[in-house]
Amino acid sequence: MNFIGKTKKPIKIIIRKKPTFFFTRFIIVIPGYDSDVTDMKTQNILKLAATLGCIFLLASGCKQDPVDYNNKIMEVLNSSITDLDALNAAMEKEDLANAESVRKAWETKLVSSLDKLKGIGDFKGDASFKNASVQALETYLNIVSKDYKRLIELRGLGDKADGNEINQVLNRINQDFEKAANTLNAASDKFAKEYTSQ
Repeated sequence: MNFIGKTKKPIKIIIRKKPTFFFTRFIIVIPGYDSDVTDMKTQNILKLAATLGCIFLLASGCKQDPVDYNNKIMEVLNSSITDLDALNAAMEKEDLANAESVRKAWETKLVSSLDKLKGIGDFKGDASFKNASVQALETYLNIVSKDYKRLIELRGLGDKADGNEINQVLNRINQDFEKAANTLNAASDKFAKEYTSQ
């Protein structure tokens, strides 16, 4: 046991983890220690002990597995596009009420997925793969909240709809999906090359 200062009582380091966040709160409890004591030497020793304890605990828990990190991100991304088939099927059947319902549900799911993805954190200080994933989801969200919404509105007009605008919206949807996928695949390949060989 470590004894610090004049108290001769052991220091207890209590670690409290909140499962929904990616940080650990450290609380140092010294039985019988009065926080009003202004003994600078004791305070400096306490700060040093707390700092060293934090560094040790963080260093021992910082081993990140690139496969697990990749899987976390891909799980969020893959669950974010499951509504695409349902939306396309509703559009093909010209069931516009169902298409709008699916679109709204997908939009909500994408917002939630973005929050999850942003909470994952970096991999050993490198945020490039996560940032590319966030960018891809933001592109998907833009497509779903604006382009698909407009496409449903246009299809609802029937013969009065501008065929050129429909084609422009469809082309923009396809181009944006392709661009997001290419950017994400490039970031994923770079991440795999950089970290799986370690």
